[in-house]
Amino acid sequence: MQLLGIVGIDNGRITFEVPQPLIRHIKDPEKSHWLSLRITSAFTLTYARAIYDHVIAYVADGITDWFELDVIRNWPGKAGSSATVFKYFKRDSLEPAVKQINEVSDIELSYETRTESPKSKKIDRIRFRLSRKEGADTVRASLIGLKETYTTLKNEFAFTEKQFGLISQNRAVWSDERIFDAIEYTRAKIDEAKVTKSPAGYLMKAITEGYKLSEAERRMKTVLAQKAKEEHTEVTSRATARIAVEANSAAHEEEAKLRLANEVRSGREAFDHADARAKKEFMRAYIVSPSGKLAIKRLKFDIATICEADVLNHADLSFAFYHFVYLRSKPKAARTGA
Repeated sequence: MQLLGIVGIDNGRITFEVPQPLIRHIKDPEKSHWLSLRITSAFTLTYARAIYDHVIAYVADGITDWFELDVIRNWPGKAGSSATVFKYFKRDSLEPAVKQINEVSDIELSYETRTESPKSKKIDRIRFRLSRKEGADTVRASLIGLKETYTTLKNEFAFTEKQFGLISQNRAVWSDERIFDAIEYTRAKIDEAKVTKSPAGYLMKAITEGYKLSEAERRMKTVLAQKAKEEHTEVTSRATARIAVEANSAAHEEEAKLRLANEVRSGREAFDHADARAKKEFMRAYIVSPSGKLAIKRLKFDIATICEADVLNHADLSFAFYHFVYLRSKPKAARTGA
């Protein structure tokens, strides 16, 4: 019998034509249920997939029938466990499967066991208790494989349990692509300073209304980002050049200060080692020199009455005087730069 007939796609939903003889079995009110391929594809353990497939039909009841251990062991078919002792089956297959179901699916699962008879210690029956997860846990399960999206909703936008609940209720319509498009759209509006309060609320509206960036908006963002990058590079380049020039100027200035200090020290040494006549000539020459006259006048001394002690005891005058002595004392070749 052909299992599926015509397949149709309309408004994001896929429909299948099912042969009439199968419908009465599929619509069995006792065992009819939806099996999410999104969730089952997340299982890496054979028993996790097999147990989930068998117990999900009981989620409304919250508890399954008692299953014989051998039946459960054979649920995966040829991939089933060969362990005949329950403690080994529990350790290697049952416990890991239940743990993975609780971690990645949309249900919380536990189990209890029963022995063959009151006098026996051999466990031969298992039944499961299960409940549907709510709020964020349900969304997390429905976003398996999209951990980054779930983390974005939880951490970046601080979604509440109520908002996660809305997403869970509308997962049939609100696809992964729709949620991602809404996140991208909201981020763009935040960058444009168009979101002034509650980014989570804005994102929720974007998901509800199906907002997404157009290709033109994406191109515009790319162009603006490239322009901003070029401007930043230019500003950085200018700043780097300015800093280099300033550093170079500072280095030259420091070098000039050091050279001047050395020249003043050399002038003082030359003056100190000169005889009285030479010292008197140095002082006379400085006082009548254009630079000496300007310095004496600026510091409000009288050129007619100023003496050697006045010059040597004044910090600024003595500095200028010793530099004057250096210039007059250094060899002629050094003065001309030969």
